[in-house]
Amino acid sequence: MEPTIWSDNVVLCDHITPRYRGIQAGDIVISRSVTKPDGNVCKRVKGLPGDFVVTDFSFVRVPTGHVWLEGDNHKNSTDSRTYGPVPMALIRGRVLCRIWPLSEFCVFNSSKS
Repeated sequence: MEPTIWSDNVVLCDHITPRYRGIQAGDIVISRSVTKPDGNVCKRVKGLPGDFVVTDFSFVRVPTGHVWLEGDNHKNSTDSRTYGPVPMALIRGRVLCRIWPLSEFCVFNSSKS
């Protein structure tokens, strides 16, 4: 998610509300990694179930029960453009804010979709 969130940043994540309110396009989420099952990734939601997402070569329809995740650094991100739609069951929570370093504290919203 660089440059939005760097690997040494600490973020506050809401693990409860997304299960009830749902995820919105533009949300930054923590998900279990599709490529490394023991790991987690931080990505932005670019597509919801039923949405059509533009990839480098085509349009992809996001299936029911899945989301399309992409990193903000498109040139150096392994994301849904590589491995396809991600099951919603792998979403662990929505990133609310960056809390460390304090000088870079900020609250995230869904506006950057």
